[in-house]
Amino acid sequence: MALKRTELRRRSTLARSPLRTRRKPRPIEPGREEWKTLHWGLCDVCTTEGLVGRHHCVTERHVRSAGGDPWCLENGMWVGFEETCNCHARHSNAFERIPLALVPDAARAFAVELFGEAKAAAYFARFYAPTVADPSH
Repeated sequence: MALKRTELRRRSTLARSPLRTRRKPRPIEPGREEWKTLHWGLCDVCTTEGLVGRHHCVTERHVRSAGGDPWCLENGMWVGFEETCNCHARHSNAFERIPLALVPDAARAFAVELFGEAKAAAYFARFYAPTVADPSH
């Protein structure tokens, strides 16, 4: 028994979809460029000299959700990036958290002002190591 073949017909013509537009550029935020600029200096965690950048002690997304300024310099510490050391990547990936004792007092005060005393303490307990880690990693 042979199959009868019929011609395929479309109900409507194929139309091209409109081209996607590019993403809107980010609005200019005061302090962002200064924050993102890398410098030559010492890592606050392991004291290795090299390329360092600012690390958000309270992450940018948590600062934004609480209504704070994500580029406030008080919320930062100098941490090694790329070839200098792996301190920033190790902390961000939760492989080896930065010890709480190394977080600057200004960053702790920033967190208390942003969250309140109890929530700031809970935040640092969750995202930072309670003891000083071995810097020879």
